[in-house]
Amino acid sequence: MTRLLTLLALLFAVAPGAAYLADNPGTVSYSWRGRSGSMSTTSAAALLVGIMLALLILWEVARALWRLPATLRARRNRRRERRGAASMSSAVVAVGAGDIKGARRAAQDLLASAPNMPVAAFVAAQAAQLVGDRGEAERHFKTLLDHAETRTLGLRGLAVEAERAGDHGAALEHVRAALAIDPALPWAAQMAFTAAAASGDFEAALTQLDLIAKAKLVDKPTHKRL
Repeated sequence: MTRLLTLLALLFAVAPGAAYLADNPGTVSYSWRGRSGSMSTTSAAALLVGIMLALLILWEVARALWRLPATLRARRNRRRERRGAASMSSAVVAVGAGDIKGARRAAQDLLASAPNMPVAAFVAAQAAQLVGDRGEAERHFKTLLDHAETRTLGLRGLAVEAERAGDHGAALEHVRAALAIDPALPWAAQMAFTAAAASGDFEAALTQLDLIAKAKLVDKPTHKRL
C-alpha cells in the first residue's frame, strides 16, 4: 500500500513537468564514445524516467533475491511451529486419555517438529512415563535442566522417577536442587520430607518438616502427626 501511494505521488509530481515540456519543446544533444545525436526534450525526459524505472525494478528484484533465503527460512519455521502446535495438542490429549500408542507417536512428531522447544521434552517425558520407560523419561527430564524456566520441572520429574525406583537418595538430591532454586516450592518441600524419612535421615526429615510448617504447607494436626 505504501509503495502504491509513493508511485501515485511520483506520477502526480511528474505530470506537471511533462506538461511543461510538451508546451515548451526543445532539443537535447548528446555525444558519447564517438557517437553523437539529438532528441527532443520530451523523448529525453521519457528515456530518463524509463531508466529510473528500470533501475528501481532491478533494485527490487535484487533485494528480493537477497532476502529470499531468510524468507524461505521464516516460512519453514512457521510451518514447523504449526506442526509442533498440532503435535503438542495431540500429545497432551493422548497423555491425558492414557492412549499409550497415541502419546508416543505424538511425542515423536512433536520432538521432530520442535526439537528445541522445552515443552516438547516435557510431553515426551510424560509419554515415556505412561509406557513405563524410565530411561527415556529421565533423558527428557534432563533436557529440561538446560533451560532456566523449566529446570525445576525437570528436577521434579527426575525426583518422581527416583522415588518410583526406590532410590530415595537420588530423589532427595533432586529435591534439594529444586529447593535451592525456589525454597517455597510446595512439592519439593513435601518430597524432601518424604525422601529424608524414607532414607532413614530422620534429623533432616524433622528439619524439613519444621520448614514445611513454617511455610504453612500443612496444618498443626498434620505437622504433629508427621
